[in-house]
Amino acid sequence: MKVTTAADDGEPAQRDALRSPGRRVAGANCTPGGAGTNAYNLSGNRVLGATTVHLNPSGGVVSGAASVVQAAFNAWKAADPNASTMTVASDGTATAPSADHTDEIMFEPMGRRTLGVTYTWHWSTGGYESDIAFNTNVPWFQAASEGSGCYAVNAYDFQSAATHEIGHMYGLDHVPAPYNTMYYAMTRGETYKRSPAAGDALGLRAIYG
Repeated sequence: MKVTTAADDGEPAQRDALRSPGRRVAGANCTPGGAGTNAYNLSGNRVLGATTVHLNPSGGVVSGAASVVQAAFNAWKAADPNASTMTVASDGTATAPSADHTDEIMFEPMGRRTLGVTYTWHWSTGGYESDIAFNTNVPWFQAASEGSGCYAVNAYDFQSAATHEIGHMYGLDHVPAPYNTMYYAMTRGETYKRSPAAGDALGLRAIYG
């Protein structure tokens, strides 16, 4: 996914989408998780202190979406304890990303090649706002655990996608390393993006360490 930024003057936010890698297949098209790399890229934004993120549970693609998203935030916090603490509240009402100084997560229909998009605005006060939208037009599942990193399921693991998008919220950009959380694409059945790789953690420490 891609992060987008805009100033107070209402310019369109820059955006970055997590995508499926191409043709449709019957069943999973992932492989068990491999070793990640030390690669990382920074997008320039960051979370300034403990923050509450407001999730709109309406249209949620898996049950218990708030707890899944919280687990994704916790994975980044475990990768770098200095990273800002993020707490999910299921009190959101947003149905589309908007520049309103509130970090929000929602579910909305998109093109079928896009899994999720993070939008980020940079305000003149120095703060940032990030909104995340997940696509209701693609098949999702929530694996019981990360397991080997690959399930024989013709759907996308929601927690893996959430962990990737939250990486953008924390200030990370895409890397050309398929087993890193911040790789730009995700295949059906894969779960290993739930665990930040070495480079993902290094990038976080470069921002918050």
